Amino acid sequence: MDWNIEVEFDDHLGLDLPRVIGTGRPDLVVVESDRTVGYDMSAGDLAASFVRMEGTDLELPRRQAFVAFGGDLPFDVLFIIDFDGRVSTLSEVRFRQRPDRPLSVSTTTMRGIQLQSLVDRALKIRTAFRRVSDNEVRRATTDEERRAYLRATQNGRGESRRRVPDDELRQVAAHYRVASMGRDPTRAVQEALGYPTRDIAKKRVRSARKLGFLEPAPGERRGGIR
Repeated sequence: MDWNIEVEFDDHLGLDLPRVIGTGRPDLVVVESDRTVGYDMSAGDLAASFVRMEGTDLELPRRQAFVAFGGDLPFDVLFIIDFDGRVSTLSEVRFRQRPDRPLSVSTTTMRGIQLQSLVDRALKIRTAFRRVSDNEVRRATTDEERRAYLRATQNGRGESRRRVPDDELRQVAAHYRVASMGRDPTRAVQEALGYPTRDIAKKRVRSARKLGFLEPAPGERRGGIR
């Protein structure tokens, strides 16, 4: 393997960033993070940089950096995902030249990068911990994280009663508008904001319309959402 992942600390962000080292890149796209996030962490360290996933006993990083590389990606793509306990948000993206394909960063080449698919893959490998006791934490598996998230969000009654923050609904409206000229915009909202089911995304779109963050759809029937 002629590449490896190393970590460098970014003073401005106060965050460890993964970086691809080596002259080659894999044939297929790979998404990696800093595998040492939370390593040797005590229960007391959780509050500083982790947040409880709403409705679960899992703690996830408030910010986590990922790097996507190889395959048909024209660059190494570094991106950071923020998490507030409910919604995952893409907060920063950086591009680095591939040593095996030194292209200039341009609008044309960046436009071809499917960022959402990279974010979707990153969300599946996020670091998650469970507090075992007041003095001990244990790293959760990816399957444990997914099952806990689904259990927390599949209760329709609890979901409908929760007051959704205006900032979240503004994000819903923004993602819906961007996708409305092409693919299924409700699906785009689900993927962009990390909702586990399309039904939750539909509810958010309805709420955004009701509160005026999103204009009514042309010819929309009562209760009808694309």
